[in-house]
Amino acid sequence: SVVNILHQTDSKDRYEMSQFLCGCVVDNAGNLEQAKIKQLQDIQAIGIKSNIIKIANALQNKDGNLSEKGLDLIKILRKNSHHQIEGDLAAIIKACRDKGGNMNEENINTVINLQGYKPRIKLSELLKMSQNAEKVVDANKYKAVAHVANSLNSCSESAIKKIINYSKDRHGVIDLEVMKLLINLANKGKDIDAYSDVIPAYRKLYKFENVTSLSQLNLRQKRDLMRAISRYNHIIQSSQFRSILDPEILPHDNNEYCSIMARLSHSIGINVPKLSKELKTGFFNALDSLADPNKDFINIDFNTNTPVLELDYSLKDFKNNVWNIVKGSHYSDRTKALDYFGFELKNNNGILEMTGFPSADKPDGRLNAIKDKDVQSLIIKLALEVIKFTQNNTVTIKNSPDLSKDLTAIVQAFPEFLTTIGKVQHGTHDFTLDVHSLKVLQGVMKNPNYKTLDEKDKKLVRIAALLHDLTKAENKPDSDHPKNSAFDVYYLLDKLDMKEKDKLKIYQVIKNHSWLAHYDFSKDMTQKTAFDMRSGNSFLMQTILTEADLKGVQKNDRFYIKHAAKLNYAAEKVNKAVEELQKTAINLPQTKIPKASELNTRAHQVKVLSYGGITNTVLFLEKGMDLQKAGFKNCKSLNDFNILVHGLDSQNNASMFQALGLIDSKALLSTSYVVYSKQNYRVFRQEGFILDVPASNIHAAYWSDFGSGYKKTTKDLFNTYLFHYNEQRNYISEQIKKELHLDSKHYVKLFNLIEDMSMDELGQKAPKVAKAYRKIFENMEMSKRSWGRNYNEILVTSPKIQGIFCYDKWLRDISPYLRKYAEKNDIPIIMFN
Repeated sequence: SVVNILHQTDSKDRYEMSQFLCGCVVDNAGNLEQAKIKQLQDIQAIGIKSNIIKIANALQNKDGNLSEKGLDLIKILRKNSHHQIEGDLAAIIKACRDKGGNMNEENINTVINLQGYKPRIKLSELLKMSQNAEKVVDANKYKAVAHVANSLNSCSESAIKKIINYSKDRHGVIDLEVMKLLINLANKGKDIDAYSDVIPAYRKLYKFENVTSLSQLNLRQKRDLMRAISRYNHIIQSSQFRSILDPEILPHDNNEYCSIMARLSHSIGINVPKLSKELKTGFFNALDSLADPNKDFINIDFNTNTPVLELDYSLKDFKNNVWNIVKGSHYSDRTKALDYFGFELKNNNGILEMTGFPSADKPDGRLNAIKDKDVQSLIIKLALEVIKFTQNNTVTIKNSPDLSKDLTAIVQAFPEFLTTIGKVQHGTHDFTLDVHSLKVLQGVMKNPNYKTLDEKDKKLVRIAALLHDLTKAENKPDSDHPKNSAFDVYYLLDKLDMKEKDKLKIYQVIKNHSWLAHYDFSKDMTQKTAFDMRSGNSFLMQTILTEADLKGVQKNDRFYIKHAAKLNYAAEKVNKAVEELQKTAINLPQTKIPKASELNTRAHQVKVLSYGGITNTVLFLEKGMDLQKAGFKNCKSLNDFNILVHGLDSQNNASMFQALGLIDSKALLSTSYVVYSKQNYRVFRQEGFILDVPASNIHAAYWSDFGSGYKKTTKDLFNTYLFHYNEQRNYISEQIKKELHLDSKHYVKLFNLIEDMSMDELGQKAPKVAKAYRKIFENMEMSKRSWGRNYNEILVTSPKIQGIFCYDKWLRDISPYLRKYAEKNDIPIIMFN
């Protein structure tokens, strides 16, 4: 019987089928079970071949038997369903199982009821949309799904396809609320395609429709709102978006945008006043002391002598005292008062759970803006506790005075770390969160590969290890903590005046420290992981942290031992993909533009001019001028003045940069590269932004336009430019290799040496390389703007703005929003001619 099943299977599936049958049709004693064989024959008799393994796996219960209920359901669906269900059967059976893995009667009955609807949505998707968190059908959700499924039948065939396509998120899961909106638009005769730009923003923001105050949101919701507003600000302000969603909480203009982002930043505890020189020095000295092989820390045995961190004012006492202050107050007042200090506190069955980072650094005027006397009273009482916890706290570890001193210096600089001390993790972990973080830090420094890093990268990976779990939830799994911790740490590092390149490296290492948990060995996942860790030795730093993180879960490395083989194999695959990216990495020398306040106003080319109530520092570029006399530090000659620019023609496009510059933005931006010696500064617009883009964020560069824009995402990079030959991606690297006679291996070494240098710096430190770049630029057809789209194009992500450019205009003709932006952000306006 087994052989017959195999004979009926496509030859390409026979090996997998035989492997499956070996485990599926025998009992514990190794005897064939005829009942199972009969069931499999019944499935096979329908003619399913490649899908049989998936279906049989879905049908298999925990005890190894195939589900009779599932088999009966398949027969009903095959007989009566209006849907194309053969390819969906495995997913339907899986969706019918509850969180415990049991076939649920309510789920089964819902599938049977839903099969009567005729829209082209898979039954499995309709069922998932009807379920709650326990994977059991929710009556209210089911009614909404049934209504939507019925309403969809009123739409045209072409509209149905578009509605289903646009309703799916990036994971392919249908969002019911988005589908409702699109059905409504289709019934009104609207063109669904016309809303393609606003649908992603709607998907992220419809849940805030009835929100009027930040105090109505928990910390997770505030994070989601902050990310969504940052990413979609240019869309939110459009009339098209407002026609479908207009919550009171969303900004209507750039002033409101700045206001709400400031309030959100403080509300979720990302409060970054600059550290004093003393605190900053103390932090870095402590970081170095922890790495000292002659000190206690590196030699602590966490398995047998686990350190206990004690605070003068413990986290437990802080939470108890805060709760005693707020517990008798109204929920709304309590939320507003805690929100004022950037954290939340909830009583979950007698256990106090805190999220966020308490901070007593209050923006000017915030307390006066709160009119409610009860809330003001709570804030005044809480302030004493928050100050005591965050500003006057010290760490003590018995018999470890040096370590106590170092950790006290660290929490004085980063009081956010106080929230990890004594925090219990979920059941897999043997250590509290603070001890886990320290064990990971020690593990990083004990890794042999750590010794191969230069001193700066050693320091960066130590910071990443110390702060990698900063936002992790207490007593429960928290799959979002890597991206949330990375997001917060990126902004908190502003305390240290750290270079953008170094902040980005720490951000990526923290964001991806749990990459192995999601890694599935697929080509897509390998490429995604490699792209995230594409810069320099970031992936090496990543694997060092990941290994230490796994070893920090349980004593005696038990958790790491389980996953070591997967880590080594996966790291090898990802590292090869990283090497492929680095072979074609693009470095374009960029001039660093000084702040407006740093320009030398005594130089005759620098003027401080006012028009229309706006005052700007303006630099008039003049042939033969000495840029250093004007205030430039890394560029002397105008012939070495090279910048990336993006032309703008509306304030709406300008606000887009608020989102593009965000650390987790995934949008691509089309820019132009100006080599001033070639006078190719005439680009797509006569005014716009001068950008600062790290080399790792330059993804394509070509001598002519190749048709991109900010509406593209990093998904387009994988489909078009990366991991296979593409002229726009490979152009610069191939030219450099050709001019300097380099193979790919030596090109990567060169790139790491010259990355992010200006042309002037290249001329001083690597004159042969500078000469090669000048020759390439001379030969490139980097033309002036003509009637056609005849100018170079550079594709970048996460650009920072460092100046305003303009040509063929007087100051009074420059758009006011650009001049206001320059005035507010202390950046100069540079007149090319």
